Amino acid sequence: MNYKSNMAKSPNGATLGERITIRGGYGLHYKAGKKQDDLTVEQLVECVSGRKVKEIIYFPQSESSLK
Repeated sequence: MNYKSNMAKSPNGATLGERITIRGGYGLHYKAGKKQDDLTVEQLVECVSGRKVKEIIYFPQSESSLK
């Protein structure tokens, strides 16, 4: 897998960070200047929504409307 394919991008093409695995789940390595952090998907949703997240349930790829 090359470096560019491992980057998470917004629908408009802005780079969000690098996709990583954290404790067997999905995550994001975020870097801004000298600061960096590894966030699980649940932590990322909590940062955006301001609410605690117990779990995220994924649909099978074939049923997902987002590609």
